Amino acid sequence: MKNQKTIYYTKLEDDVFHTLVKRRRTEAETHWNKDKRLESVREDNLKQYIGAIEDSLIDERYQEVFADNRQFTSVRTIVPFLSARVTAPEVTPANSNDLSLQFAEDFEDVMQKHAERQYARAKIRLAIQDLLKGKRVGILMWRYDRAKNNVVLEHIKPETVVIGKRSKLHEEPDFLSRTIERSVDDLIGMFPDKEAKIKELFGITRGTKSQMEEIKEITEDWIWITEDGKRELVVGWSYQEVCFGKIADPNWDEDGKNVAEEQMIPFVFVNFLNDGEGYIDETSFMEQGKYLQSNYNKRGQTIEENAKYGGTGVPIFAKGAINQADVAKLRFSPIQRVLLDTNDVKKAFTVWQADALPSYIFQDKYDLRNSIDNIWGTPNILRGEQSDKNTLGQDVLVRNQAEGRLSDLIDSVDDAMQRFYIIEAQMMYRYFDEQKFYNYKGDDGKFVSLAISQDEIKKNIGLAIGVKSGSSLPIDRAQRRATVMELLKLNRVGTLTAYKELGVFDDPEAVYKEYILEQTQPEASLEEVDRQVFDREANQDLQMIIGGKEPQEREDIKDEYVAYLNEWLLTDKYKILQEKSPEKAARVSAFIDSIVAKAKRKADKLAMQQPEVSPEEMAAQQIQQQPQPSQAQVLPVQ
Repeated sequence: MKNQKTIYYTKLEDDVFHTLVKRRRTEAETHWNKDKRLESVREDNLKQYIGAIEDSLIDERYQEVFADNRQFTSVRTIVPFLSARVTAPEVTPANSNDLSLQFAEDFEDVMQKHAERQYARAKIRLAIQDLLKGKRVGILMWRYDRAKNNVVLEHIKPETVVIGKRSKLHEEPDFLSRTIERSVDDLIGMFPDKEAKIKELFGITRGTKSQMEEIKEITEDWIWITEDGKRELVVGWSYQEVCFGKIADPNWDEDGKNVAEEQMIPFVFVNFLNDGEGYIDETSFMEQGKYLQSNYNKRGQTIEENAKYGGTGVPIFAKGAINQADVAKLRFSPIQRVLLDTNDVKKAFTVWQADALPSYIFQDKYDLRNSIDNIWGTPNILRGEQSDKNTLGQDVLVRNQAEGRLSDLIDSVDDAMQRFYIIEAQMMYRYFDEQKFYNYKGDDGKFVSLAISQDEIKKNIGLAIGVKSGSSLPIDRAQRRATVMELLKLNRVGTLTAYKELGVFDDPEAVYKEYILEQTQPEASLEEVDRQVFDREANQDLQMIIGGKEPQEREDIKDEYVAYLNEWLLTDKYKILQEKSPEKAARVSAFIDSIVAKAKRKADKLAMQQPEVSPEEMAAQQIQQQPQPSQAQVLPVQ
């Protein structure tokens, strides 16, 4: 696929295609930006999110600024909760045979691991954040990157996308236009046969580096076209009135079977407060809490000003004691000096101090704060704040209720992730014409290596892709550990399961085996400890030999190094290597033989370097080495 030549869609002329696209884009922009005021709503919601201070201060010297942005706090509370983990896929096999079942299980892991390689968790978080910030939709995109020869995931800013208004939610969008930035050089790389036309369009004659790197905004348009009674998905790229090119959906195999049931525009949408009429939500939390937040800030400002003026107060001067221009410059500051035109300062100056505010002002502020938190479903317990009134059990109930309030959002993310995985699987099928390997550590801490390719997916066409609902939520590890410990005390859970759930051991199976051996055969357990040999340098060299590389020759070979290699030949790992790859096993055997021979030569050399001993010295050494009788064995001479 990497060197595949671009085949242009020729059933429509470029100008006809451009006219059709332009009409759809104008229709959608008019609907969303004029009728629904989407652009202005997004701008206003962004101000709410960042907490822009309203320009309502009459005199900043005497008015306090209060800003406790509950909406910002709520977004920052919900986003990590919803994106704690990447939602896990669930693959139903094409049939019930063992190979199909195993492939479905492996394909689940491959899709999730590939998504993680694309930083899916961070990009999904950005899409959810866009939705909650009031952009009324979050957008991701899967695309094939020819330079990397890989399927990549992108987070797309909603403001760069125009979605057609004709399709309902969860139906395939009738039209989608995306604004992208590309340099002139990039455009020529995308459309090499249009190089002359592109240079002419942008007035490039010499083709200097600065000209070729100039960024241009072009549109990428996805639209459905019906020709000869057949509905086809087409994508094209344009700049103003010029169409660079258009192609039939490159992610769909027209001549064969596909993973997806139908063609899909490769965008993923996260929606929530939606009536099902389109891919843009009706409203957002940010808009619903807007006026509550504004009034909440005003109540806070009133209390702040009262606290200040109740302490420092406002200076009052007698008429004629000081002119108005000087009064305007006054502040309560210990370094400022004031000269009054009077002989008796006490008669010409006093301080007005504010009275205590009525209690309903404070109560109204608390009610406004609770109303904002209620809209978002983020009470103080969910935000991690300390509760002074509730017991621990009550706090847990409040948190569980709050998480239940967010169940709709969780379901919305799951719906988006199902589309996410279907598109990913379809694009893997289209573009993985060579095997790609995914190596990782499994839940048991053991090394896992999986390979996937177009051919393997093709054998399993008919599989169904879904998601494991709620698998994106964070795991309450403390609660799970406490539950496991209680079950362990009651003998209601296995020891090995408990070791795995506690997560304190790197290899729980090995720890469990050691425990059982210690309980049943303590002597054998001690022998096992003595028998275990590990040498890091020997292990590193051994892995290099297996990988087909030559390790650096070591000047000094220790006994532990040789012992580890000899011990490794007796393990199941070497037997498995002999079965799977005799060539690698032969390289390992030859390497260990050379190491053992080298160690033997070193030992022989050391033996030869021992100093020569004369017969008299040898006899003396033998006499010294003979055991001497103890004092109890020596008899007195008669």
